[in-house]
Amino acid sequence: SRVTELELMGQIKKYIAARGYYFPDETIYNYHICLKTRPFVILAGLSGTGKSKLSQLYAEAIGHTVQNGHYLRLAVRPSWNDDRFLLGYLNTITGEYVTEPAIEFVIQAEKDRDNLYFLCLDEMNLAHVEYYFSQFLSALEEENPADRRIHLFSQITQQRLEAQGKQIDVDRVALVPANLLFTGTINVDETTQQISDKVIDRANTLEFFEVDLAKVPDRQPTPEALQISASTWRSFQAGKPDAAYRERVIEIGKILSKGGLGLGYRVLREIELYMANSKGLLEPAVAFDLQVKQRILPRLRGTQAILNTLRE
Repeated sequence: SRVTELELMGQIKKYIAARGYYFPDETIYNYHICLKTRPFVILAGLSGTGKSKLSQLYAEAIGHTVQNGHYLRLAVRPSWNDDRFLLGYLNTITGEYVTEPAIEFVIQAEKDRDNLYFLCLDEMNLAHVEYYFSQFLSALEEENPADRRIHLFSQITQQRLEAQGKQIDVDRVALVPANLLFTGTINVDETTQQISDKVIDRANTLEFFEVDLAKVPDRQPTPEALQISASTWRSFQAGKPDAAYRERVIEIGKILSKGGLGLGYRVLREIELYMANSKGLLEPAVAFDLQVKQRILPRLRGTQAILNTLRE
């Protein structure tokens, strides 16, 4: 029989504890709801607080691991100044497309729609996120997964190479499927780049700044993972936004407008989607509080001129 969402969350918590890690229930539920709301989540905080581990253990608990090829963690490097480090590039002399692990993972996920795939970009702000991740950010804007397209090379280039008798072994366009979920981890220290509003605006940002070491459990034998398919996981998603807190969001938007800041369509819609996806997992007031913290407060930064806006 199909598991319920609460049974799924219970399994994930049990798996994480058995591996010797502790995260508050609210954090685990919050991460799960964020993934349901939008397939790109940012985990920000101090080094060593378990950001990438949460991403990995969540995937492992539902049967998607490094070993079976459904989980990939990539270490971002400071030299990533364009998207070829994720997407690869076309060698026009040989007609060969040189792939990178990330685009191979995307293509694999697109061919295997029955399973979930998790891509974790570790320390993603060591380089400017917009430089290497811009095509993914644009693709994930599309509500219809069939429209989430990434162009690897142009149609004219393909025609020229075919006219020369060269056959390219990858498709010109890669689709970002709905069964592919992205997590980016961010360290807040002096070695990293600041995250722009373009990126903050497109993801929930969860904070990790302290670990309750007194609650860290002893490692236990690892329980058997629940094998959750992509269709089962998607059955927990709510597609209709919950507008119960719209008036409060509008009030906050008016206050921000006084300081030259504001909220757009995207933030309003995704707050309401988060509220819909949180039903049965978090109290509505708690869920809305988390959304203010994760979708609105990260935008409030600047000089002392915004201090009154922040207080209000």
